[in-house]
Formats: sequence, structure tokens, C-alpha cells
Amino acid sequence: MKKVTVFIIILFTLIGITFFVSPYLKEYVMNKKINKVVAEIKKSDSETLKDNREKKQKEEEIIDLPSEYDVLKNINYTGNPVAYLFIPSTELELPIFSTVNNNNLLMGAGEMKKYDDLGKGNYALAGHRMKEKGLLFHDVARLSIHDVIYVTDLDKVYKYVINRVRKVDEKDYFIIDDNGKDEITLITCDIPSKPESRVVASGDLVEVFDYGTKDLKSVRK
Repeated sequence: MKKVTVFIIILFTLIGITFFVSPYLKEYVMNKKINKVVAEIKKSDSETLKDNREKKQKEEEIIDLPSEYDVLKNINYTGNPVAYLFIPSTELELPIFSTVNNNNLLMGAGEMKKYDDLGKGNYALAGHRMKEKGLLFHDVARLSIHDVIYVTDLDKVYKYVINRVRKVDEKDYFIIDDNGKDEITLITCDIPSKPESRVVASGDLVEVFDYGTKDLKSVRK
């Protein structure tokens, strides 16, 4: 009887430790993977990213908040990035993928429409609102007017300046429509789990320059 009691205590202790540690493990794995993919993009070239845009990827219903299992089962998936995003005010660097699916959204942002060229029309990107500050699109709600967003395909760099951050209904699909100007729209959930609305950050394209002519991390505005 004593051995059974000890076993039960140990079992519940291990379950408790696992329950406590698993969210941190998920965040660690996701951050490592994001950093790895961004590093690989920077060592790549514009033609490779352009070719990635032509590769067919699956479309599926999106999970609001990925579980530890979702993250670990796709630990080796790196996808086919087509660009990457950098926001100086939050130090966010993320891969961008041409398709919104669960695998891609575990490590970056997904384009919500088909784009042949960057910097044209309303460039709409979706990303997960995670619980951890700084992870994926968690900080989109913290963006301020005049914050800068850079997007690059390793050929050109597109500089956008935020002019509006707001909440919208999840069925307000018009926010990704073209509005007769070149702009960016970042979209995420208002809360990580069981969201009721979306947080949207919008900004105008203000400058386009050649990739490599400026160090983006040294440019704060």
C-alpha cells in the first residue's frame, strides 16, 4: 500500500511539472524555429524566395491557439518563406509565407491574398496572437501610430508607417480589400484563445529601397 501511495505521489508530481513546463517549452521551441527560419532567409536570395511563391501549399481551417502537440509534431517543418518582416519598435522578425495554414502560422505570418509583387495594393498578413509577449503577432495590439514595418523579399525593402490600430469584427473581411493605395494590414486575434474579434494594424507604404543598402536593425524610424 505504501509503494502505491509513493507511486501516485510521484505520478501526480510529474504530471504537475509537465503541466507547468509545457507552455514554456512550446514558446522556446517556437522562438528557436522562428529565429532559424529568419536566419536561413537572410542567407538565401531573392530568386529562391520568388521560386517559393510558386510552390503549392495546403489551405485549411486555422487553429486559434496551437497546442504543445501542434508545435512539437511539426518541429522539423520550415516551410517555403517568400519574404520576411521586421518591426523595430517591438524587435519582431518573422518569416512570411504565401499561404495561411497551421504549419506556416506556427513560425510566421501568412499572406491573406495572392500577391505577384510586394508593395502593391493592400498587403494583408495574418498571424497568431500568442500568450507570450514578443511571440508571433502578440504585440500587434501594442503598435502605435508612426511605428515602422519593414518587409523584404531580399530584392527590395518596403517601408510602411502605421496610421491606425483598431479592433474589428472577425467577419469584417473588407479590411483586406484594396483601397486604391499601397499599404500593409496586420491581422491577429484580440485574445489568444476563443477570440471574439480581430486586432488590425494598418500602415501606408512610404519608401522602397534596395535590400542591403541599409542595415534594418540600425534604422529605428
